[in-house]
Amino acid sequence: MNFTGALCINNTCRNASNPTSFTWQSDTLAMLLIGGLIGVIPNVIILIGISRKKELQKPTYYLIANLAICDLMLSFTTIFNIILPIISIQASLSVGFHTFICKVIAIFPAYWSYMASVQTLIFISAERYHAIFRPAIKLTAKKAKFLCLLAWIISLIISFPIIIISAPARRSGKGVLFCREYVSYTIWISVIYMILFVFQYALPAAVMIILYSLILRHLRKKNIAGRNESYRSKMLKRKSIYMLMTTTVIFFIFSSPWALALAIIAISGNNIISDVQSNPTLGFILGISRLSLPFTTVYNPIVYCIFNGHIRRLFFSCPFILIKKRQYVHPEPKILLSHESNTFKSTNNTDMQGDHKLTSGESMLTSIA
Repeated sequence: MNFTGALCINNTCRNASNPTSFTWQSDTLAMLLIGGLIGVIPNVIILIGISRKKELQKPTYYLIANLAICDLMLSFTTIFNIILPIISIQASLSVGFHTFICKVIAIFPAYWSYMASVQTLIFISAERYHAIFRPAIKLTAKKAKFLCLLAWIISLIISFPIIIISAPARRSGKGVLFCREYVSYTIWISVIYMILFVFQYALPAAVMIILYSLILRHLRKKNIAGRNESYRSKMLKRKSIYMLMTTTVIFFIFSSPWALALAIIAISGNNIISDVQSNPTLGFILGISRLSLPFTTVYNPIVYCIFNGHIRRLFFSCPFILIKKRQYVHPEPKILLSHESNTFKSTNNTDMQGDHKLTSGESMLTSIA
């Protein structure tokens, strides 16, 4: 997830004097900046809406809010990595302070947020599985918040080695400092990257494919768990499942180039440069891996708006409220004249006297009977 070093592979970079290379690098950074900026505002709206609206304060929405936090962290990390070279030039940062920034602020949060997203998606798929197959065991809001915290703790432990191996580097041996996941290759790089590929991409993807396949197969049945359900209830469940499943599928599609890049580096090892030069496909995968992952922060709000009416109203309620206020006209109160008021009072008194007479007459008939 080395955004500023998107063109660099294993401590070697393209020649900055090459106009084509420089233009491609500028376009790459521009795309990363656009992806980072677009991912901020929609996720902030989701977080504010879930925290303020009571109908959204439910366990599933808390997990969705946790995904929004992960996307925000990745967006801010992407933006920070792009402006970091400018900051290093203007502020003349020392190597020690720049090393601290690279390890703690620039590289590590990107891995941490990605892995927290993976853990959250696993918890969401497991929660949907229990909601369909074991509806009696409901996930409470307290347990959902605990799962969110657990996702961050697990991802922190798994991504912590990135702090150790990441370091700053200079492009072409001089010039602007930028951040790298690693500077010199060791066998531990292959071990760490292969662990990340297996346990943060391949295995979670397999688990979620199995869970959602079982859920979809179960929802196709006419009777769910031996009980009859209304058509509306079934459609709401299917809509929720389709929304979360679409989010998961798109996430793994966008993150697949980055995961494949981890596997390529882990397998090729110190021969990554020669392998890339001999196989353009590997170079393309390594290049696209730097672009695809930041755009995982963009699509979630779009998917939510398509499938969920509550979240859709968070984004489109303000214009509609203004339109309704303009179209709605308060009825003017009717002012009764003095003689109309007296007539209304006399009519009410007459009706009350008539009701009293009927009641007394009915009681007399009852006593006679």
